[in-house]
Amino acid sequence: MDRFHLLNPAIVFDEGVVQQYVSVEIVDDDAFEYVPDKITLQFSILDGGALNGEHTTCTLTAADDGDVSLPKQCTNLRKTSVTGGALGLQWTAPLDHGGLKEILDYSVSVTTGNQLVKTQISLTETTVVYGLTQSTTYQIAVQARNSRWTGVASPSLLVATLAATPPTAPMNIHVTSASSSMVTLSWDAPLDDGGSPIVSYTV
Repeated sequence: MDRFHLLNPAIVFDEGVVQQYVSVEIVDDDAFEYVPDKITLQFSILDGGALNGEHTTCTLTAADDGDVSLPKQCTNLRKTSVTGGALGLQWTAPLDHGGLKEILDYSVSVTTGNQLVKTQISLTETTVVYGLTQSTTYQIAVQARNSRWTGVASPSLLVATLAATPPTAPMNIHVTSASSSMVTLSWDAPLDDGGSPIVSYTV
C-alpha cells in the first residue's frame, strides 16, 4: 500500500517568494512503524523560468508522531521440546511493534479446556513452561507487549505432554550445618517434576 499522499502536488510561487512547503499525508498512521519511512519527491519547473522541465529531487523522512498502538501477532509458534511436565516453546516476533523500537516482553498463556492453567512472562522469543501434568493436551498462545499495550494473541498451538518422565535434578544443594557425625543438607525442587508430583528424594 502507498503510505504517502501529496496534499498539494502542484506548488505555486507568488512573485518574490522563494520558499514553499509540501504537505504529505501518512496513510494508516495507526500501524506506523518505528523504523522511519522515506519518500523521494521529484520536482520540475512547469512554468515561469528558463530551466523549465529540469528535475531536482529531495528525500522526505516521516517521523513518528508519538502514538503507540498494539503490537501485531507473534507468528510461527512451535514446540521445541516436551516431557511429562514441561514444554519448550519458540516463536517469531511481530514485525510491527506498535510504534515502538522494541517489544518489552511476551505473555505466554497455557490453557486446558476452558481453564487457564498459567500465564508466564518471557523476555525473549523462547521459553520453557514447567509445572504441567503428564499426558495432558494444552493450548498455548503468545502475546507481544510494548510499554503500553498487550498485542493480539498468536494463533493457538495444541500440544500434549508425554506420559510421566524422570524429573530433572534438584537444584542449589548446599550444607546448612555439619558436625563430626552429622551433616544437614537442603536443596530446591527440580524445575521439571516429569509431570507427576515429587514424593521423596534419595540422598
